[in-house]
Amino acid sequence: MSAPALVNLIEIETAWGHRSFELRRGDLFHLDEPVDMVAVSARSGDLAVLAVDPSRYPEVAHTALGALHAERGVDLARLGTEPSMDLRAALSCWVSERVEGLGRVLCVEDIGVARGVEVTFDNVFAVLALLDAKGIEIRTFALPLLGAGGMGLEPALVMRAVLASCRRHLVRLPHLQRVIFVERDEARAAAFDRALDDALGRERIVLPRGALVDGLRRELVALVAKGSGSVSADGGRVLGELGRVVADVESRSFEIGMVARRTLERVLADLPGKRVGPMYQQIDRLGEAGVADWMRSYMHTLRIFGNEAAHDRDASERRPRALTERDLALCLFCLERVVSFWVDSRRDLSSA
Repeated sequence: MSAPALVNLIEIETAWGHRSFELRRGDLFHLDEPVDMVAVSARSGDLAVLAVDPSRYPEVAHTALGALHAERGVDLARLGTEPSMDLRAALSCWVSERVEGLGRVLCVEDIGVARGVEVTFDNVFAVLALLDAKGIEIRTFALPLLGAGGMGLEPALVMRAVLASCRRHLVRLPHLQRVIFVERDEARAAAFDRALDDALGRERIVLPRGALVDGLRRELVALVAKGSGSVSADGGRVLGELGRVVADVESRSFEIGMVARRTLERVLADLPGKRVGPMYQQIDRLGEAGVADWMRSYMHTLRIFGNEAAHDRDASERRPRALTERDLALCLFCLERVVSFWVDSRRDLSSA
């Protein structure tokens, strides 16, 4: 089974840097990257029965509890009898010891019985704060959209609760860097995607079609193929992601903005000299190394588009309020110029 695909993303600015909130479509237990904690929900009655008779796990095969047992061999009911941290009385949650390949498991019991969905998410983040206070750092946290399955809550309701809770807590937790929400059902994932854009006031923009933009796409894809061998291994991976996003005619503004910023970060890291300070300062200091003003202006444009595409911000008082298709086309042009400069610079260094 393939890893969950990225559907949507926002970044929230905190005192410790930007923190990301990702929505992915697929199986929570098939992430292709390590996480520090995975959350699941379960009914306390099911856990009590399974703790006595594990042979009854097939009866809950349709739940996260059953999937965790079937796909990863994890007996969550047994873990619940000896949790690392038991907060059921106060927060309806408990935390396991580390499980190989999953990190710790946070189990949320009886969602919707006594507490609303927003309170549930607040309780989950409260657990992370307690772990942090005990010196247990959770940097990457993956979980389903609690309440969206068995409770059958409306996607817009769940997403508003999720977003409000993430905004409150990501700015308070010093070590939490990424929260990954995973939805298995394709239709529900699409509904949550729309609900997130609506909650953020985002326009759903893709690159325009036409001879100019299609030509730029082809040039960038060809440049990626030609330049991958000239840059570092990390640079090659970034170029591969850039090629994938640019070639997809359905790629949206946040994907283009993200890949533009990651490409720019890699360009700055690969160019000669030490890079310190905020990105805008790193770009400005390239002038000391002889990088032309116009090339630095392209880099600044990518930096701004990248921030705009991913960050959580209030656009109600701005004019214009949002990026347009033409802005994305300009971003694509700047990408082509900056990647060409990067590849040429690396080749010059190799031949020197």
